[in-house]
Amino acid sequence: EKFFSKSLALYIKTNDEQQIAWAWGALGISKWVVSKFSEAMNAFENAEQLFKKVGDTVDLLGTYYCMKMTELESGHYAQSLEYTFKGNDLSGGVDYKALGNLYAAIGDDETAEKYFLKIPPPVNEDERYWQYLGNGMRYAGKRRFDSALHYCHLFSYYAKAKGAGPLIKLDESMGNLHLAQK
Repeated sequence: EKFFSKSLALYIKTNDEQQIAWAWGALGISKWVVSKFSEAMNAFENAEQLFKKVGDTVDLLGTYYCMKMTELESGHYAQSLEYTFKGNDLSGGVDYKALGNLYAAIGDDETAEKYFLKIPPPVNEDERYWQYLGNGMRYAGKRRFDSALHYCHLFSYYAKAKGAGPLIKLDESMGNLHLAQK
């Protein structure tokens, strides 16, 4: 967070809007991962405006992903859905996983499962392992804790090999699983 803030200040001096947008996005991610959700959204909104201005749809799509996840994790489901639709409109596709996660978060497991079943099979090992974590959390939501632990255990192999980001998500998920088990 400290270094992305410094980076942003330096890029602002250059007037390079593409790099300024990137720095805002990076700062937003650094705030998101430590649960500073309102500060993260502020940074993402700045990135969004600049990515639109410079016509960078790839990074704009990534920003919408970060925005929808930030809103989802902070319990703002309607806003998360809004950014999911913005991303869908921009990509021309449908983010079935995001829609499934949103319906699962509000407790509509039947609709969530319909969206989860539409998720295409993973195309690479990274996607497969992240899908394990998603499966684990879905089983946790259904109070099928043995299955949830099994999938989290499968994800743990990947997380240990890949480092901080996946390990943080594993720890967060295991914490949520233990809370659900009381």
